[in-house]
Amino acid sequence: MKILKDIIKGGLFLSLLAMGIFTFSGCDDELQSINSNPNVVEDLADKYLFTNAARQVFRSPVHFFHFTYGSQYAHVYVSSNLARQVDAYLDAFTGDNYSDAFNFCKGPIRYANEVLDLTQPGGKLENPVRYAMAKVLAVYSFSVITDAWGDIPYSEGGKGQQGVLRPVYDTQKSIYTSMLEDLKNSEAAIRNGKLEQGYSGADPIFNNDLDKWGRFANSLRLRLAMRIRFADEAMAKPIIADCLSKPLIETNEQNVMQTNQDSDDGELYNPWYGTFAFWNFRLSKKYIDMLQTTADPRLPIMAQKTPAGTYVGVENGLAESEQGKISFDNISKPGSVFIGKAAPLFIITAAEVSFLRAEAALFALGEQSDANELYRKGIRLHMESLQVADAKINEYLATPIVQLSGNLEAKFEQVSNQFWIACGANFFEAWTNIRRTGYPRIEQRTAAHLSKGATNGFLPKRFLYPQTEYSSNKANVEKAIAAQGADKIDTPVWWDKRDMN
Repeated sequence: MKILKDIIKGGLFLSLLAMGIFTFSGCDDELQSINSNPNVVEDLADKYLFTNAARQVFRSPVHFFHFTYGSQYAHVYVSSNLARQVDAYLDAFTGDNYSDAFNFCKGPIRYANEVLDLTQPGGKLENPVRYAMAKVLAVYSFSVITDAWGDIPYSEGGKGQQGVLRPVYDTQKSIYTSMLEDLKNSEAAIRNGKLEQGYSGADPIFNNDLDKWGRFANSLRLRLAMRIRFADEAMAKPIIADCLSKPLIETNEQNVMQTNQDSDDGELYNPWYGTFAFWNFRLSKKYIDMLQTTADPRLPIMAQKTPAGTYVGVENGLAESEQGKISFDNISKPGSVFIGKAAPLFIITAAEVSFLRAEAALFALGEQSDANELYRKGIRLHMESLQVADAKINEYLATPIVQLSGNLEAKFEQVSNQFWIACGANFFEAWTNIRRTGYPRIEQRTAAHLSKGATNGFLPKRFLYPQTEYSSNKANVEKAIAAQGADKIDTPVWWDKRDMN
């Protein structure tokens, strides 16, 4: 019954009824016939595996990638309990926490890989569109892991079912090279495919809208190409230009997101609802100040007022002795757009793509539209996604502050700061873009009331490899460390080249 429940939630139930897979009455011979038909069984597994991959890509990493680490490294949240050790750069979570995050591959990547095995050329269910859709999910999942650790098992990652128990580690540059090529091929396969080749009734993201899937693949490719442009501009620049020549995510209706329900069922509501209750986060002073000093109409949506009727953030990185001097009851909680049961989860949005395009226009990377208009469009798109009233959006966009000004670097900082705000609850992406761009500035902690942690006060650059890797895959993880650098949280990953401190 658990499998049936999951299938219903994944959107397969109606299509399976139409196929005659579920028969609740009838003779044993008919049931035996169904069970012995390899085509039916494999088709069910194919759809069910894809649905699980698509759902888990939003939910599996939530506690560690987004809340525990991402939200505090991005300087959006501060925890009032044990998780504040991350905010203090103390690197205290060295056991199961890193292991659970690293083993993200056991969820969506494993399911995606099984779909890829079935639908690949020469596979039992060869299908270029389904293969491409699963590849996009796998690439996104791997991009999160490599951006957290650097060198990781990629070519052999997530293949425990195929007997690969000690996967080799690939360099981050080779991983990005492969991911970018895979996304290019996936976008083309989806564009050239037919609707009936997709996942009708089993696609919880876009309901088998192939145009949106193509935009997802191309927009993710743009994100990754922009990610590496400071590390290898010669490699990135032609890819960026190619992405810009093809359809991208342009409207909020095309956002890559998962809707959630105001339900008591943990499998249906926003997982951050429960996580917030456990970690008891509050919004940071940096986040509140960024919105409040510009009279940003998003503030009352993204933050709750304190009992005193004001918006107040807490400073990131307070030393243990300073924490006890603060009453978290008097600090603003996140708004329901972050932690409400029905709040959606996002992978990539039209606002983000617009800011990436604005950056590409600023640096002459192939974008032909005006950088200022793309910057302003990104702000509007994010505000519209939060359902800010049109009159308030227009009023805000009429102010001088929402105009790119100054030299090139100053404009880049403006774009990057708005990108940070528009990431919303996609905290890991917010931290990753800070590492890539240097904005918003996260200064080295030097004041006596702040914790310097394990990094001498500098923003952490990566996660630690989990202890389970040292015990089960020691030779390969040690090769990765020898190539990449010390297994410390202040060792930068390959693409992290800008140090703005």
